[in-house]
Amino acid sequence: MSEYPPGVPAEPFRFPARNRIVAGMAEALVVVEGAAGSGSLISADHAVELGRHVFAVPGPVTSPLTHAPHELIREGAGLIRGPEDLLKDLGVSSSAATRAALRATSGLTPLEARALEVLVSSMLPEAVAGELELSLPETVALLTTLEIKRLVRNVGGRVEPVHVRARG
Repeated sequence: MSEYPPGVPAEPFRFPARNRIVAGMAEALVVVEGAAGSGSLISADHAVELGRHVFAVPGPVTSPLTHAPHELIREGAGLIRGPEDLLKDLGVSSSAATRAALRATSGLTPLEARALEVLVSSMLPEAVAGELELSLPETVALLTTLEIKRLVRNVGGRVEPVHVRARG
């Protein structure tokens, strides 16, 4: 995602502007890694300014790459241990999502159902292809079918399962 036209190379001085756009498009920001002074902290600042949720995943205190998430947790970011924490904190009912997915998945081919099992988080199509042991063109066709069925969505070149918002 960028405010620059296609073909403009990604260069470090452009990252803060991109991070601002990404924070603006997201409902929440999850910081998994980041060294001191990293772009992760810039992204988190943008997210806070825009009223977005900020979460962080803790890591080993001896790793320099956990500086950013630990700093954010100390400053009040939500600590998440995995997807279930994130879904709960965002008010997404995993049981509602599971029920909706079961309703929506009736009538899927075995390969479509397997693809949904593999696709537990945002993934590159290449990674899905590797998990399914399919060629990339076969995988893209499969993922497109699932997207048409509104079971997955493409976000920035990655494919992710569609979750159902909990009501009430």
